[in-house]
Amino acid sequence: MAIQIIADSSQAGTTGGEIATLESLGFNLKRVSGTTGGIMNNKYMIIDGRFLLTGSYNWSVSAEDSNFENAVFLQGSQ
Repeated sequence: MAIQIIADSSQAGTTGGEIATLESLGFNLKRVSGTTGGIMNNKYMIIDGRFLLTGSYNWSVSAEDSNFENAVFLQGSQ
């Protein structure tokens, strides 16, 4: 199974983020930039084509310890 990660290039190097850690561990990661100066704000993960994780959760230390974040886990069949 392949793991592919897309991250906003302007946010990937921010303090408390995990993008650089994931890259150093060898994950297949692509950094992208918006064309109008905005940042990518949608967060989602699809696992095994059956599970979807989506929400505002930023997967950072601040999100875990300080922010009011949300995440929704959905399960379905293919």
